[in-house]
Parts: sequence; C-alpha cells; structure tokens
Amino acid sequence: MTATRQTWGTARYLRAVCAAAIAAVVVAGLAATPATAAQQLADHELLTPAVTSAGRGRVDLFTRSPDRQLIHRYRLSDGTSHRSNLGGRLTSQPAAVSWEPGRLDVFARGTDNRLWHRWFTDGAWARWERLGTMQMTSAPAVASWGPRRLDVFARGRSGGLHHKWFDSDGWSTWRGRGGRLTSSPAATSWGPGRLDVFARGADNRLRHIWFISGTGWSGWESLGGDLHTQPAVASPGQGRLDVVMRGSAPLFTKHFARGRGWTTWGSLGGAAVSGPAAMATGDTVRVAARWSDGTIFLRTRRSPATLWSGWIAWRDLRP
Repeated sequence: MTATRQTWGTARYLRAVCAAAIAAVVVAGLAATPATAAQQLADHELLTPAVTSAGRGRVDLFTRSPDRQLIHRYRLSDGTSHRSNLGGRLTSQPAAVSWEPGRLDVFARGTDNRLWHRWFTDGAWARWERLGTMQMTSAPAVASWGPRRLDVFARGRSGGLHHKWFDSDGWSTWRGRGGRLTSSPAATSWGPGRLDVFARGADNRLRHIWFISGTGWSGWESLGGDLHTQPAVASPGQGRLDVVMRGSAPLFTKHFARGRGWTTWGSLGGAAVSGPAAMATGDTVRVAARWSDGTIFLRTRRSPATLWSGWIAWRDLRP
C-alpha cells in the first residue's frame, strides 16, 4: 500500500486527539479499568514520531493517529512504501527499536498509564501485551544492545527515571534510576553492556546518565542547552552519540566522540512542531520531526565526516 501524505493541520489534529480521548475506553483493544485517568502529555510530545530500521535500505516510522491508534509506515530504497494500522489506544507517542533484521519492538503508554508492547517477528505482528503495573507519567524510551535485549525507560509518578529490561530471563521489574525529569526520556546503546539515557531536567537543561556493564550506573550530568521538548538520541557506532533537541524554533544537535568529548550545539533548522526522533544504521544518522501541516520530515547525515542533508518529506525519502 502506498503511504499517503498527512494533511492534518496542528489545530485540527489536536481537536481530533481530544475528541478521541473522550471516547476511548480500552487499551490495545482490551477492556481497561484504570484507577486514574491517563495523564495528558504535552502536545509536542504526542505529535512526535518514532523511527528505526528493521533492515538494510529501510526506514520504519511509527506515529500516533488522531484516534490514538498506532500507525506503522516503512519505506524501502526503491521508493516502495507501506502503511498499516496496528491498533491500540495510545496516550503517548510510541518508541521503537530493532535488535536484528526482521525484528521490531514498539512501546507506548496506554489509557491505564501502564507500558504496552507489540512486536514483529517471523513476518507477523504479535498482539499487544501489558508490561508491569507502574504508573508512567511520560512516554517510554527503548534501546537494544543486541539480540534478545531490550531496555525500556520512563518517568514515574515521583518524576524520577525508571528502567525495565528484557533478556534471556524475561522481563525484569521496574527499577528506579533517580533524577528529576520534566520530559519523556530518550535512550540508545552503542554496544553490548552500554546504555545512555537523556531527558530534560527541572532547569530545562539536557541531563544524561549512562550504564557500563561491570561498573554500573553513573550519576546524572548536565549538558546545557535550553530544551523546549524531550530530546532524541542515536548512536552511529562505538563511542559515538548524537543528541537532538528542539529549542524555541529550530532543532539543534550535539555530538559525542569517545576521547574527544562533546561538541557545542549546532543548528539543524527546520520548522518542527513536535519533538525530534533519531535513529542510526551504521554510520548514518537520521532525525525526524513533524511540521505544522502534519508532514513528517527527515534530515540525514551519512557519516560524522559529512554534512547533514536538507530536510526531506517522508514521501520523498529513499533510504
């Protein structure tokens, strides 16, 4: 199926979201009886897409529809595009990752404020499952450092970061990681045993915490900036990180290289009304965001030594 361009203006989109919220009484197609109503996230977060790749020459895009269902699109290098509705009742933007070619894992918060999960493997989508009972006050973030490993992060009711992971023993319980977050988190891994998590702090600065296997979790550090939305992050290789934030108008990026440290913030321009999303495949980093007419635009950097491309609409993307 060919993907059609979104034509929702921001105001119309948000009116539809609010109307659908009043009618929604289920999570992921299952009856829900939440103890508390789902806590409303900021408009810019709800408009934020998620991007990942389930294979070479492919980009997978996940968005939340006006009636709160999960929409999946992907484009191939030959220009072929596909679209499917994966259902659900999302009260946050989605988070997505691929731990190997042909595998996708997508997470979102449901109407009960809990974490919900759906995955694609062996050519088919599994049904939605609920993971744990913690009340989330943000969208989730997810990272994978290899096959059969998932690390999910979310803000809890106290405002701190919480962490839940999947490995050969199945799913862990939620564990607190501290901090005081004022946005949804972003997470990535540059290799086995390494995790990096970012969020906006109470002072609107970028906050960072990381994990090294055998050493454990660091404390939180401040990386400056003036964040108006949640951040995004991707890793294009060992010892490298690209963090993206939205300021008052344009998007900005900051790069880390092991042995060199952090660069200063550089502008990516654009006219985003959502927060950013980011993904990496090999050396290539892609940043995605939604414009005011509802269109998803992407910008690409093929390697740390090359310049960023211009902004390209989703319909014109050739991975």
